[in-house]
Amino acid sequence: MITVQEAQSILSNVQIQWGVESIPLNEATGRYLAEVVRADRDYPPFDRAMMDGFAIRFCDWQKGQRTFSYSHQQWAGSPIIELPKDEACEITTGAAVPSGFDVVIPIEKVEVGDDGTFTCSEIEKLKSGWNIQKQGVENKKNDVVVKKDTFISAAVVAVLASCGITMPLVYQRPTIAIISTGDELVPMDVSPLTHQIRTSNAHALRVLVQPLSRQIEIFHLNDDALIIQDWMQQHALQWDILLFSGGVSKGGKDYLPQLWQEDGFECLFHGIAQKPGKPMWLGKKNQTILFGFPGNPVSTLVCAIAYLIPWIKLQWSHQIVSQHIQIQDTISTNEKLDLWIPVVLENNQFKILNYLGSGDLIGFSALNGIIHVPSNQTFNNKNQEYRFYPITNF
Repeated sequence: MITVQEAQSILSNVQIQWGVESIPLNEATGRYLAEVVRADRDYPPFDRAMMDGFAIRFCDWQKGQRTFSYSHQQWAGSPIIELPKDEACEITTGAAVPSGFDVVIPIEKVEVGDDGTFTCSEIEKLKSGWNIQKQGVENKKNDVVVKKDTFISAAVVAVLASCGITMPLVYQRPTIAIISTGDELVPMDVSPLTHQIRTSNAHALRVLVQPLSRQIEIFHLNDDALIIQDWMQQHALQWDILLFSGGVSKGGKDYLPQLWQEDGFECLFHGIAQKPGKPMWLGKKNQTILFGFPGNPVSTLVCAIAYLIPWIKLQWSHQIVSQHIQIQDTISTNEKLDLWIPVVLENNQFKILNYLGSGDLIGFSALNGIIHVPSNQTFNNKNQEYRFYPITNF
């Protein structure tokens, strides 16, 4: 049995490439960029007015001129105009500053006359470039504006659109097969007999990984070694990720790890010193990775939140972003096992979720995420910070 840190380290070193694809920009939010994006021109592409007001030449101001005549307007989106040297220009925010002009005086600083003139009182610290954003001050043409592996948020979409990137190159999402096992399970639309239960783990996993995958299919296999072996031989390598639920502990029918290894999957680890989810299994064959989660619903969700989701994100972004939160409650630790403890957000504060143990799926469903409590640390104080793994954060 290995530690949580060792399991996370092993998993972080499993690198699998799912390829890249170009997709429409309006579908790219939430994906990771697989290319470097460079500025296709200077930004801003012209000297840009930062205020509504009047454009003047600083040299005229230096000569003591305070009343200016104007007969032209420069609106945002209008072509740059050429003006006589003895004229100023009315201008709006975002407009291109006419050639030769290097100061924009805000409208509230002037008195506009009825004769096509305006007068400006003294302004301290007025200088060339005042209220003008110079061409290329943000980025020069060919500058990198978005790095490879960047998460595409709404703000990044705005940058890509401004650079004319209509079909960004992004990392593909994996295909995922979710396989529940167990003779006691029946479909959720079937009335179970007294000794049966409806399948829940597969559907919880599906919702959890849906934003991270391009294709998902759910399978159910009874506890029959030949059936499972046949399915593995026919279907396993068709998928990028296999998520098994059940059959990984030490019960009489927990023979999945042996079948997986017989099918050629390398066991990367089996068993983590943690609670819940101690029997978790991880293996790899070619470019397919297999997560073997315990059959207990709480254990399955905890292991998926703690290991599966961060790993998929790591394949795209090539970095792990840690989140930490403060917990108001005092937490008792386990001497031998790391703990994964569900927490809930109440009144803007995270608290330990009150539920009745690993079988209480209904009570557990209120969680906002889980925290990691190492076995080798002592937390006796309230308001302690813990690493936080959210149930949703896409």
